[in-house]
Amino acid sequence: MFNRLAIPAATFGLVTIVSGCASPISQDFLAGPNANQNGELQHAQHRVRPASGSYGDLLYVAPADPGQLVAYYTYPAGELVGTLNATARGLCSDTKGNVFLIGDGYIQEFAHGGTSPINEFGNGNYIYQSCSVDPTTGNLAVTFSGYYGAGVAIFKNAKGNQTTYTDSDFEHMLYCGYDGSGNLFADGYIGGDPGAFAELPAGASELKTVLLAFGIERPGQVQWDGKYMTIADEEARKIYRVAFNSSGATVVGRTAIKHSGGGFGGTWIYGGTAIVPVRRNGKKQGAKNIGFWNYPQGGSPTKVFQGPGYGPMAVTISPGS
Repeated sequence: MFNRLAIPAATFGLVTIVSGCASPISQDFLAGPNANQNGELQHAQHRVRPASGSYGDLLYVAPADPGQLVAYYTYPAGELVGTLNATARGLCSDTKGNVFLIGDGYIQEFAHGGTSPINEFGNGNYIYQSCSVDPTTGNLAVTFSGYYGAGVAIFKNAKGNQTTYTDSDFEHMLYCGYDGSGNLFADGYIGGDPGAFAELPAGASELKTVLLAFGIERPGQVQWDGKYMTIADEEARKIYRVAFNSSGATVVGRTAIKHSGGGFGGTWIYGGTAIVPVRRNGKKQGAKNIGFWNYPQGGSPTKVFQGPGYGPMAVTISPGS
């Protein structure tokens, strides 16, 4: 159980949470694992068909638009390979290249470049949000919010039944990420205030709140960059590198994501690149909504291209062999 984290209202830009407006929890963004063919038809003219076994790194993109299918691209070229017959609000991957699609009460696992799920599991009573794979154990962590509260579900070896860790103080838990030692971190909202952060230390049986010594407008992706935990602010368009000590979390670096759109969705750091799904406020379909930024330098993008939908919700990289 968490102790309530006191967050002065002046410290954070307040965000009102309603169903369907705060990434990654919008209910309309999910149509279930057997969606319609809109996404398939939209991209059919631009496919790249690598020879069998020749896949390198692949970029998976989950559209925010209702009913549109998850698409995957060559990386870093950004050429469409295909679509999966599935939708998702959250994505993550492991070091073997397996990709996890997160939806309402279900999780689908796809092998690198595969077109059919190799595993399906989850609890239909839970509204899942995002995920991360523990590099030390292979366990899958999935955040959730809804009727059963807000917290994280842990699936041992990324399969089977879940073990849940909740706290009544949190209204929503959004993104989560493991560090290199198997400690799990998650962000979310307490009492409507953004910027709440929780930790489940490796081997622990209880979440604990971590005080943030900085303001977050809209909590975004939580990810280990190889040296620091990072937390994205989707509204401020920044990725913060964070160091932890006994008194809380301190920012040790900032990466500014400069672009002409609105905020952004769930980012993914891969090597020296931050991959960012940009929300193009008011833009028509066809706008370039996926961008690559030098990390941790930030600034202007080094590449932009059109992904699926009006404003993709989440991305991940599936590393090739």
